[in-house]
Amino acid sequence: MALTGEGGGRTLAELRAEIDRIDAAMHGLLIERSAVIDELISVKGTTAPGAAFRPAREADMIRRLAARHRGALPLATAEHIWRVIIATFTHMQSAFEVVFDGSGDVEAMRDLARFQFGFDVSLTRLADAAAVIETVATTGAALGLVGAGGPYREGAWWRALAGATRPKIMAAIPFIRRGAEPPRPLAFVVFPRLADAPVADLRLVAARSTGEAGAAGRFFGEALLLAWQQGAETELLLGVEGEDDTTLAKRAAAAGLPLGDLADVGAIAKGVVIDGPASLLYQSAG
Repeated sequence: MALTGEGGGRTLAELRAEIDRIDAAMHGLLIERSAVIDELISVKGTTAPGAAFRPAREADMIRRLAARHRGALPLATAEHIWRVIIATFTHMQSAFEVVFDGSGDVEAMRDLARFQFGFDVSLTRLADAAAVIETVATTGAALGLVGAGGPYREGAWWRALAGATRPKIMAAIPFIRRGAEPPRPLAFVVFPRLADAPVADLRLVAARSTGEAGAAGRFFGEALLLAWQQGAETELLLGVEGEDDTTLAKRAAAAGLPLGDLADVGAIAKGVVIDGPASLLYQSAG
């Protein structure tokens, strides 16, 4: 005897048939998307490393996903599905691998990488952030994940990103956070040089200060993403919003915090925070 819901609802067999119909429709849409990607590759005329990475577009896709999401399906599940779709079709356009900083919490970094890129992309653990950056720089076909938790046994690893031809930080992940979670990213994504300059919300700047890390933290607040002090100098990684280097240096100097050796080391889109306040790195989902 077929099961029915209250009030003469659909039978179990009917519900299963509906699920099968939806599954077939989703599969058909993925096949259709794949055909569009084939056409996109033909239009671009290149599968060169860096040609397929569009961090700003990816961020916009996930923001729209978060904005329209509803129902009982966890948002994290929906995001993971979209991440795998994005990574897979990006890999179809331009093959890449992922290398990650293995000097900290290896399991957390591996989980984060698999959530972001799925299981079809090769994942390799390296000794530290310096090894990740050099692999990205030399292969041109690898993305790197560097933990933001520190301490940094190799020093201020972000300084190695300075220079026009060097890799750059192009994302901070996880991209979606809940309000109860720490506001800082677990990891930065280091990309090879991109075919097009990214359009992003925050510029990331490496700077050197003769002040202590504590003084820099008090002055810059949440804009100070990372700091590493050696002797009388402190290396800073700053998130800068709508301010050029000259203005930034003058403002810091006026507060008794001289800055030197400023260099762009990346640009990131702001993530999305659910049920929590906006911050420098995360904008409200609403």
